[in-house]
Amino acid sequence: MMSRHETAATGTGSSPSAHREGRTTYVRYVVLGWLCLSAMLAYAQRFQLGLGVKRMQADLDLSDGQMGWAMGAFFISYAALQIPGGRIAEHWGSRAALALCVTLCSVAAGATGAVVGLTTLVIARAVTGAGQAGIFPATTASFARWFPSGERAIASGLLAGFMSLGAAGASALTGALLQVTTWRWIFLIVAIPGLVWSIGFWLWYRDRPEDHSQVSAKELAAIRGAVVETSNQKDHVEPIPWGALIRSKPMWLIAWQQFFRAAGYALFATWFTRFMGEVHALTEAEAAIWNTAPLLSVVAGSWIGGFASDWLLRVTGSRGIGRKLTAAVTMFGCGAMFLVALYQTSAVAAISWIAAAAFLGAVAGPVAYAITIDMGGNHVPTVFSIMNMSGNIGAASFPILVPYVVKLRGNWSDVLVLVAGIYALGGLCWLALNPSGTVFHSDSAKA
Repeated sequence: MMSRHETAATGTGSSPSAHREGRTTYVRYVVLGWLCLSAMLAYAQRFQLGLGVKRMQADLDLSDGQMGWAMGAFFISYAALQIPGGRIAEHWGSRAALALCVTLCSVAAGATGAVVGLTTLVIARAVTGAGQAGIFPATTASFARWFPSGERAIASGLLAGFMSLGAAGASALTGALLQVTTWRWIFLIVAIPGLVWSIGFWLWYRDRPEDHSQVSAKELAAIRGAVVETSNQKDHVEPIPWGALIRSKPMWLIAWQQFFRAAGYALFATWFTRFMGEVHALTEAEAAIWNTAPLLSVVAGSWIGGFASDWLLRVTGSRGIGRKLTAAVTMFGCGAMFLVALYQTSAVAAISWIAAAAFLGAVAGPVAYAITIDMGGNHVPTVFSIMNMSGNIGAASFPILVPYVVKLRGNWSDVLVLVAGIYALGGLCWLALNPSGTVFHSDSAKA
């Protein structure tokens, strides 16, 4: 029996299977395109505050410490609402959850251009974070329903790549527009596409492949080869076994690796342009444009990481190799390259090494997404939301911590030491993880 939101999503009480026979379709890749576009728009909105930061601080009369809290406000609300966002995705389905969330965060992001001081800026960023809180739990629920296990890291890698494409696009666009307009208009310009996306997604998407009239029987068979409890969907949402989650060592390790990985990545969303200005004497517009280099490296790392992880999983049949070791090795490598960048005297050399570090760090991104689907059992959105909540606590902590580190050490270069250590701690979490079984019932006999 289908749930209420799935019955409504079909637009009809009859099955669309009669329209599928005799054709081979690839509708799941169109679904992936919609989801990647939402990720790109979300990250464009997320990164904006760190791009015109000096002009905003001057216009709003904000200190570095106040701006750090304003930057952290997005991640604090985003983290706090991850679990409610995951539950909304389970109750309402991805179609309703994504359309609502993208609309809300787009409106709030546009309103950021009208803020008049610290209080209104914090509110606008907090509401933007609240709107985005349900986007990625709902997205992973879509991956679990629309993709077989052998395509999930690839899909997650493409998604992560488009996140950074959005961030890179926002960086390049902001760097160009800051020369002809104000930061206020830029927030509005970046917000509008999200509203258009929400309307189109609501009209086209369906929560289950079975309910989409364009999905063929062959494609449905390919999808359903590794997806459970979809053809006989229940009309209620199972309660979360919170006790098992709290006691789960794999859940804690997945959460902590995300805490460290997201904290390191937050450099590019918050203080990177300021860092490049202080250490390598770039103007804010120049630094915003240069910020696209590590972000584009993240795109490449995410895509290659997704394909590599799924390929290793298929070849070896081992999550320990395809997931665990892939992420651990690249996160350690990422930290090492940040340390190399610390000793570069030219801006080009420093950015080159930082971009290389960003590439390696990004490989672990789709692996983290895929592991929540692999180990999430019947509660993928909730398991993902716990991981993502932890990540955004880390991301919220980073911009708040940086001004204190700089004040203590008296040197902006030490920010790279902080980031290197953060990624190394994430690598240790991956090494300690047993990726077999689920987070509810880990298989201790396998690695």
